[in-house]
Amino acid sequence: MSVNLLLIGANDATTAELVSLVDATLSTTAVYQKATLSNYHNYDAANYDLIVCFTNRYDEMVKQYGKEKVVAVEFVPPTDFFVGVSRIPEGENVIIFNNSTSGANVMLKFLKFYKLDHVTYQVIPFDECSDTQTREALSSAKYIIGTDGYVSSGKALYTKYSHLLRPDVHVMPSPPRSATAESVSALAQIVTAINSDKALQEARDISKKLAEQTKEISLITQSASQSIEDTANTIVVVNTKLAAEVKNVQVTNGMAKELSEAVEQIGNITTAIKYIASETNLLALNATIEAARAGDHGRGFAVVASEVRKLSDQSNKSTDNIRISIMDVQKVVDQIVPALQRTVDEIIKTQAEVERISLAAQEESRAMSEIIKKLQVIVDVSEALNVAENHPE
Repeated sequence: MSVNLLLIGANDATTAELVSLVDATLSTTAVYQKATLSNYHNYDAANYDLIVCFTNRYDEMVKQYGKEKVVAVEFVPPTDFFVGVSRIPEGENVIIFNNSTSGANVMLKFLKFYKLDHVTYQVIPFDECSDTQTREALSSAKYIIGTDGYVSSGKALYTKYSHLLRPDVHVMPSPPRSATAESVSALAQIVTAINSDKALQEARDISKKLAEQTKEISLITQSASQSIEDTANTIVVVNTKLAAEVKNVQVTNGMAKELSEAVEQIGNITTAIKYIASETNLLALNATIEAARAGDHGRGFAVVASEVRKLSDQSNKSTDNIRISIMDVQKVVDQIVPALQRTVDEIIKTQAEVERISLAAQEESRAMSEIIKKLQVIVDVSEALNVAENHPE
């Protein structure tokens, strides 16, 4: 996370001084864009957290952007520059060349701080005074001092007024300046505070979003938990019905086996009946033979024997029909019993699988309940953080 800075200097040279300061002290906590007095109006201040300028431009920037948006830094020339000024002969007039009075006064402030009052200083703010006044002052000047951005080769002093300068003029540009410790400390504190506010706001946003998402997840989880619980309950009902069905099929299977045994017993009885009928038929045949031998005396007996024989034949035929029917029933029973047993085996297998699913569903339901508890803890913590951040003591 970084603070967005707009660095505004009087010109490219002074803006470069601000860049050097930020690169050296805030490179990990701030990003910046560069501007000068000639083009800073082209930048939208709403895109920046802080406007950084020089102390002599502070009031101007505050009027435009507001006090809470602007921080000013003060730069001081290196010691060598002041040593050079101290070597100017006493009583000489020294021109402080700058684009503004406020900018020149910054240098004048440090000259007085170092008690370099053995000479007279004349401020020439070339953007604020008349061209005539600037020309008169420069054409007679023997000593001219100023920042590197105004009096070095290729800067305003030479590009605008070089033809006015005396051949013996001594121009002393200040080498690159450095920010005062107070300025660096103030800027660092403000940037740190902005970063902290940003981090806190981001934490609030994340906490709020986390709470909202956690609530949504909790609702979804609760719904899933209810579905799992309903599924588990349904499985229990299905399992109960399967158990009852197993019993019913087992009872039916038992009855089919009993039917098979009864059919087998009937078959045995019909076999016995057929045997008795055959024997009866044989006896009737013998009786008929004996009646024939008896002549007229055995005629009545022969009639009875004939009727018995007819009944025996009918019994044989009926017994055969019964045996055929019993065999058909036996075939069906022989098919039903294995089929019922396979059905029982499949139902038992299905019941075991349903039981396994039921246990898994119950375990998932318990896991969902645990997840819901933990999600609720997250929600409570997030809400507590929001309350603490919005209502600090």
